Amino acid sequence: MAARRRRRERRRARMAAGDGSPVAHGTWAAYVTDKCRCEECRALKSTYMKQYRARQRARARAPAELTAP
Repeated sequence: MAARRRRRERRRARMAAGDGSPVAHGTWAAYVTDKCRCEECRALKSTYMKQYRARQRARARAPAELTAP
């Protein structure tokens, strides 16, 4: 576990120094994997969660005969 943490910290340090692979901002991978919290990535997460919650609400309101396999 400690080795994974060290690798992650080294990668973040390289990214901050500009020596790592560039982050594709506004993507799920940047938000989740690279833990980027820039405006683009935060907007993506916000939009995704709004859509997810809407799907969950629609699913909860659907009649049981429509959701049964």
